[in-house]
Amino acid sequence: MDKDEKEPVDSQKEKAAPQITYTDCSIIPSSGIFEFVKCHQGDRCVVLKGLKEPYRNKVQEQNLLKKEFRTVQHLDHPHIEKYIDFIDHPDYGKCIVLEYIEGRSLKEYIAERHTLEEKKNVVEQIADALDYIHGKNIVHRNLKPSNILLTKDNQVKLIDFRVSYADNLSDPSSSLKYAAPEQRDGTISVDGRTDIYSLGMIMKELGLYAEYPDVIEKCCRFGRSERYLDIESFLRDLNHEGNEGHSKMKSILLIGVIIIAAIIVAVVLFSKNGSPSSEASTSTEAVKDTTDTVAASKMATPTSQPSETKDTTSMTAPASGSLDPAINAKMTTGLDKIFRVYFAQKQNGNFDPIQMHKDIRSYYKSFLRTQDIPGEERQAFDASFSNYVKQKTALLNQ
Repeated sequence: MDKDEKEPVDSQKEKAAPQITYTDCSIIPSSGIFEFVKCHQGDRCVVLKGLKEPYRNKVQEQNLLKKEFRTVQHLDHPHIEKYIDFIDHPDYGKCIVLEYIEGRSLKEYIAERHTLEEKKNVVEQIADALDYIHGKNIVHRNLKPSNILLTKDNQVKLIDFRVSYADNLSDPSSSLKYAAPEQRDGTISVDGRTDIYSLGMIMKELGLYAEYPDVIEKCCRFGRSERYLDIESFLRDLNHEGNEGHSKMKSILLIGVIIIAAIIVAVVLFSKNGSPSSEASTSTEAVKDTTDTVAASKMATPTSQPSETKDTTSMTAPASGSLDPAINAKMTTGLDKIFRVYFAQKQNGNFDPIQMHKDIRSYYKSFLRTQDIPGEERQAFDASFSNYVKQKTALLNQ
């Protein structure tokens, strides 16, 4: 009987697979509790992620390593480092076997010279990887430039899906810079919006704030309920603001110039009506050349008419070229509402031109975000918007 019982055991020993060997091992310098070893597993190069000597036999740290592997082992995405196996190495203890990625970190990439389009492409790759893991209810928790690698052809690879910030103890200031407020104070559990906060901080590091100010600000808001709900909504705004960024900035500046020019016209006309002089006439002509149709419209309106008190908030917009009439009508209706407020303010003697400029700018940005304006109509829309603001401002300042 004893013989019969021993036979299966002996049989299992004979059938046991040969132990996988790891050769050419070399330690990769790192801070924190984790040790990284580059080595060969047969013909392929891999990285062993284990614990440094002082932590190697501590059960709590070993469990963190195991939990990290269990969380990520089934992920399969082109922008995420592959978690291959979990082993007990004779020299390095319990280790995660990782895909070896030849390249450099995003921190090094930032120090290089890259175009706006290249940087945006990197952000989109990171976002694609985050969208994938969030769909599987996984939060990265430690998104920062040193944990994002780029291959030679600038393909993103997210690494280091640890479940604890233990490794950040060596340099908390640089690590926690990218952590969301709820992550730093530990008041509530984290979710995908925590990674979105970190993504916004990474965009700042890439020098993209001037091009995507609204997107970055929404990513990095203190309250996570005020951030993007998911990556899909983030990408929608990223692509919209990115495509329209340069044109939008130019249009906003144009509106500011128009308002300032209109105020100058008003001052010049007031001087002219109060005490006529050749100097005032010359100034008026100079401003007329700069403001184009604004001054022409102004000069054509008799100054004796109390135009401020009349219903001047509804008028026909200038020809809009190829702009969809429905879009044009909607745009002018919104501007009418804004100017109606400031016509009333002027009548009551509390006109605030600075706030009016802010309201027009805000409306312009909001309109572009909520309306689907084809690219070929953008120039016509900007021209129509600008001309309508000119006309309304000219009437307001009479």
